[in-house]
Amino acid sequence: MSLEHRPADLARAVFDGLSLVLRDSLAAARTDVDELRLCGGGANSDAWCALIADATGVPTARSSDTELGAKGAFLTGLVRTGAETSMHSAAAKYVRMQRSWEPEPQRAEFYAALYEDFLGWRGLAREAGWRGRATWRGGPAAPGRPAEATGHPVDTTGTAPGGTLV
Repeated sequence: MSLEHRPADLARAVFDGLSLVLRDSLAAARTDVDELRLCGGGANSDAWCALIADATGVPTARSSDTELGAKGAFLTGLVRTGAETSMHSAAAKYVRMQRSWEPEPQRAEFYAALYEDFLGWRGLAREAGWRGRATWRGGPAAPGRPAEATGHPVDTTGTAPGGTLV
């Protein structure tokens, strides 16, 4: 980044980075995925749904349903009570998809190369001592996490204003 970059460039870098982390999560899962169904606020952006398809190389789709947590509980209840034989059959019957995006080949190729760069930079960061996860410093330990778990001195007196997540 330089002084020549604009706020839009920074925003794009954030969305690219988040999309590459999704790709990395899929790689870590070590399973074949033929579609990503997106939900939540970000899924309302056609541009981000397309970007995720390009960055992951996997088609994406957005549901027209609302309250997807409740819908998931409903589907689970159908399967657990025997009203449906599987989550797949329950979703096929009760989930309505609004729109889908296929990875655009040239953009998917660009993001595949960018992902390789991402892996290389992450490797260099780890070699330099970056631990690859956030640690809580300067305030009470994060809820449910003992102070000593961070590996850093932590002010547990509660006197630090808010602490800092780094």
